[in-house]
Amino acid sequence: MLDEVVFEPQMDKGLYHERRDQLGERLMVLQQQAKAAKLGTVIIFEGWHAAGKGACISNLVVNLDPRLYSVHNIADPVGYEARLPFMARFWSRLGAHGTMTIFNRSYYDALSRSYVDEVREGNITADRATREALTERAMRRIKEHVGSARAFETQLEADGYLIVKLFLHITKQEQTRRTIDLLLDQNSSWKVDDRDMSQLRHYEDYYRVFDRWLSDPKFMTTGVWHVVPSQYKRNATIQVMQTIADEMTRALEARGFDTSQPIPAGDEPVVTVTPAQRAFAELEAAQVAEERAPREFEDGASDADPTAANGGRPLTAAMAT
Repeated sequence: MLDEVVFEPQMDKGLYHERRDQLGERLMVLQQQAKAAKLGTVIIFEGWHAAGKGACISNLVVNLDPRLYSVHNIADPVGYEARLPFMARFWSRLGAHGTMTIFNRSYYDALSRSYVDEVREGNITADRATREALTERAMRRIKEHVGSARAFETQLEADGYLIVKLFLHITKQEQTRRTIDLLLDQNSSWKVDDRDMSQLRHYEDYYRVFDRWLSDPKFMTTGVWHVVPSQYKRNATIQVMQTIADEMTRALEARGFDTSQPIPAGDEPVVTVTPAQRAFAELEAAQVAEERAPREFEDGASDADPTAANGGRPLTAAMAT
């Protein structure tokens, strides 16, 4: 599957900005419609290290209502999470109906790394029996993880969630170049960790695993993968935003919503003011107006003319008497 990916020439900068702005506005409308339709959306970003997942996510959410989406950068579980079942930390991060949950890496990343690491360990073992045992253990674990992932996605879809799975693909040469650039910049070197370096060193092993679970029905869960050529970040950003917009449009129209309208008829917009909020705002405005108004003395004279309340005499003279 990855062998068939075609890397198009880099998109013109002017065209990129135009299409990005158009898609940003479109996604903003779709987000409002998804809230009205109570359509939960789960977006999974997978792919090579340094393929531009973070940049695509940043461009995706720039126009969205921050109350209606969450972004989760998935690392290895530690502490309490390490003692939980494999999928527990993904269930706990799942957003409510009508919101968007974005995973920057996911259970697929853990699945591929556990397989590659154990198979590689088995391949360098001189003892054939040990090598076969390690390979068998890796296969058993990956099957368990695939089963858990399939159950997770099947239950979400049955509950009305939309799942969009994106795999950002780059060549080994491009990954190497980007990783070196990140390491040489003290402001970005922190982005490269041990698992990233392991993936770069064993690119071919990961390539075979990625290609298998992207195309092999035995390793696939529900839905389809959208492979995004990410050799050029402009192209990748536009394809990611377009894919998500198309998938959300399809899901909303399947529910009978007219996606050509900013907000479905009869539904309130996302930003609403409750009666309590309106009353509080009116009370606050009244207090501000009262503070700014001239204060009145007992005889009706205002503090604008402080001598009026003393028969026109200066205050110092009035105080002396």
